[in-house]
Amino acid sequence: MQCFNVKLFLLASLLGVLLAGHAQNKSSDANDTLTLKRGFYKDYNEYLNNSPSIFRDFSVQFIPRDEFDSTIIGATCTLADSAEKLPVTWGFSDGQYPYVTIYVKNKPTYWRLAFRGRNPYFYFTHKSAYVPGPSLLISIVNAIVTANAPLEVDLGFINTIGQPTYASYGQLKELFSSKPALLKSFKSEKNISTKQKKQYLLRYNSE
Repeated sequence: MQCFNVKLFLLASLLGVLLAGHAQNKSSDANDTLTLKRGFYKDYNEYLNNSPSIFRDFSVQFIPRDEFDSTIIGATCTLADSAEKLPVTWGFSDGQYPYVTIYVKNKPTYWRLAFRGRNPYFYFTHKSAYVPGPSLLISIVNAIVTANAPLEVDLGFINTIGQPTYASYGQLKELFSSKPALLKSFKSEKNISTKQKKQYLLRYNSE
């Protein structure tokens, strides 16, 4: 009987630790507790404040990562009123997830942010014929692409001034410069992978 009580106590203690850890992770970003308002963000601040100011009746069609991976990384928007044009925006929310806008040849593309926060990461697709520059808003619009170039999936993030940015080693170093310990750890990595970049972005946003 005494052995049973000890096991029960240990199980309860472990459960308490797991629940405490879960609560801590959930509270690491206050925005996770918010219900996203559906609409278009005019600028970065509207995204941060969960306050879209442009409202249209629209439907969303999701974009999977590729034909082999159904993970949703982006979306297209269709306005209910076909006579209307999509507004020029920073991004939008479908009421469940936020998306950032990147314009390609003056046409909007929308990419799902991986989490809510000031500097989340996202995946985007592009033609392999171009080399991304520091700012996606500039590099993609000015890119010279070929019609038959295959699509590639890359990692981007929202920088400190709210711009969607290619997650290059140099751009991430600049972002992490405000947190010396994190920057030191990042610079010590050799041949850093996309998965590692994602982990560092998560750490940056949670510290």
